[in-house]
Amino acid sequence: EIGKRDIWSPCSVQVERGDVAYELLAVDFLPPHRTFEMLKKTAMLLADGSITPLPQVCHGIGSVHSALRQMSQAKHIGKVVVCPSTQDWSSDSMDHVLVVGGAGS
Repeated sequence: EIGKRDIWSPCSVQVERGDVAYELLAVDFLPPHRTFEMLKKTAMLLADGSITPLPQVCHGIGSVHSALRQMSQAKHIGKVVVCPSTQDWSSDSMDHVLVVGGAGS
């Protein structure tokens, strides 16, 4: 997951990290039917266990400073989440999840 700035070319990534495969996909330019197909495939892979969600660290609302510091150090893998409580967001008992961001703002 990266923003729209400072996007590396596959050649640049290969020079820095020969062990990493890198491809750019600008999902905001995909036609709606292609986006639907990709989301459907992702849901199938998640459901059958072929892929797993990214790990997450949940910071309580009073620890925003710590969450921002963790992100600024760029040593995390997965999501850094700030939530009203430090509940386990991986729980199967949740009915709804609101995903925000990713729109370049």
